[in-house]
Amino acid sequence: MRGRAGLLALALALTACGGEDDDGGSGGAAAAPADDRTVVALDEFAAVALLSLGVEPDLALTVFDYESTGALLADQGVATQPYGAALDVERVLAADPDVVVGVSIPTTLEVQDRLQQVAPTTVLDYASSWQDQLTAAAGAVGAQDRAAGVVAGLEARTRQLRDDLAAAGRGGAVVSVLGDNPDLFSPPPDSPVGSLLAAAGLARPPAQQQASGGGSPFTLLSEELLPEQDGDEVLLLSGGPYATADLTGSRLWPGLPAVQRGDVAEVSGEVWLSSSAFAVDWVLDDLRAVLLEEGAVAAAGDAAGRFRAFLDEQAG
Repeated sequence: MRGRAGLLALALALTACGGEDDDGGSGGAAAAPADDRTVVALDEFAAVALLSLGVEPDLALTVFDYESTGALLADQGVATQPYGAALDVERVLAADPDVVVGVSIPTTLEVQDRLQQVAPTTVLDYASSWQDQLTAAAGAVGAQDRAAGVVAGLEARTRQLRDDLAAAGRGGAVVSVLGDNPDLFSPPPDSPVGSLLAAAGLARPPAQQQASGGGSPFTLLSEELLPEQDGDEVLLLSGGPYATADLTGSRLWPGLPAVQRGDVAEVSGEVWLSSSAFAVDWVLDDLRAVLLEEGAVAAAGDAAGRFRAFLDEQAG
């Protein structure tokens, strides 16, 4: 496994946590806006979810050490501290939090009950939809109206992409999404990425329509079945812990028709798999760049500027 970031990215719990509620989170939810309270994000994904709602965490713990989220949080002026080999509860307690929000990393789930005794703690189920995760985060900080607006706007953008793809003769195109960390995997159909592709009217290779399994939130694939991962477009998750050399170096890679046609693009695995509203905005733009040749695929280094533009869109 290529580092702890990769390990945690693939180990995010699919099962949940006890006491999960209907909006994709668990634990106590606060009813009032969090402006005058101390808010702690237990990881970068939770921090970005909160920032997307106009709530700046007083502290964000860093788990993944991604270039994209590191630059984004620094640009937004969010104070950060390391998560630790396991969640360092003492760091959280030292912040004297009123609200705690994190995603369903196993080591977070292990201490959730302890955190709940200190402050209302909401854990976002990484396997749930991006809408449910945003709604759960909003419930924790009293930003439900803001979340509803963000969801409505992104769903409208998704419908517009679907219509534009259909008008361009690309509706129903088969999009293959592949990652290596270090094993070959793909986001399952019920994941935020999988459901977003479906909502945009895009298909996936049958081999990528399998449910996740084996304790991973992703559909695990084998190199021997690489020919079954072909599509009208192949998108490679890259950057940080998401390597591409083993995929593109496979003896089977050159045999894929998409490779022979040159219909392969690299996209940021860091952002595509972060399951946030910001990630949805990013993926929609990447799909336009690849399938409609509008703009360019974004890189991890673009995250800070792209996030500022995302916030401006929501404010407008």
